[in-house]
Amino acid sequence: MPMRNAAATIRSAARTTLRSMPRDSELVVVDDGSTDGSADVLATVADRRVRLLSSTESLGVAGAINKALEVVDCELLGRMDADDICLPWRFSRQMQRVGRHCDISFGQVLTFRRTPPRLGMFTPVPISAAAMPFHLVLFNPVAHPTMLATTQVIRDVGGWRKVPAEDYELWMRLVTAGHRMERLGLPLVALRAHGSQVTGTADWKKRPPLDGDLEPYRALCRAVLGQEPTWFPNPRRNAQPRRNLLAMADSVRRSSTGLPAYDRRLLEGKLRAAVALAVDTSDSTA
Repeated sequence: MPMRNAAATIRSAARTTLRSMPRDSELVVVDDGSTDGSADVLATVADRRVRLLSSTESLGVAGAINKALEVVDCELLGRMDADDICLPWRFSRQMQRVGRHCDISFGQVLTFRRTPPRLGMFTPVPISAAAMPFHLVLFNPVAHPTMLATTQVIRDVGGWRKVPAEDYELWMRLVTAGHRMERLGLPLVALRAHGSQVTGTADWKKRPPLDGDLEPYRALCRAVLGQEPTWFPNPRRNAQPRRNLLAMADSVRRSSTGLPAYDRRLLEGKLRAAVALAVDTSDSTA
């Protein structure tokens, strides 16, 4: 759990995570250069399973998580944010899946806001390990703080990298390396919506997810679709020339014919939505 200036939320995030975790587990919190007394608030959570790592300078999300990855000796590694709520059944449900049906498990999320009070619901749609690679070609379909993985598979691909979408970039490398990822249809975390979220800023939304390094996406398309892409992830969905997204949709359809009917229907719906949002441009103007 990376923590930066989370004094207002770290107590509830830590307590709900500990409530959901097994008794023989450990919550490693990385204080990423906080200046608001977050560590003092965390110290009021009286549980021997809490372990605090501190950094005097900000490492960023990827750097903070990697700092924890260096010191843990657990078989399974989970992610959680310092401003969210962990739901009680989370880890018990995911531990039934990891190592048996997948290497990395995710779940759905609820969203909530304190002021004004608001609760956002979710669609109970699972994504199978067989279908996940095709969804990743389209966009990032999973929430980072719902991850539970075999620790060794994260280490095998080198952990997180410092890019705008450090989670999406890691998922692509994991799938390209042959690791199985799935998303449960059950909500596992309640995400807190607030104004200071990094991912909610206009500048973050405008940045390309891979920040110029397109090789992870190229490698994913070669592994999943058997071809180099003519399209690339863009935070502005309608910025893609229509012909590029049509080519992507056609390639995904051809490559996913062996999936079960449910998986194919779900993919088809997302493909139609992606193409519908594209800019309708001709070859001469695109």
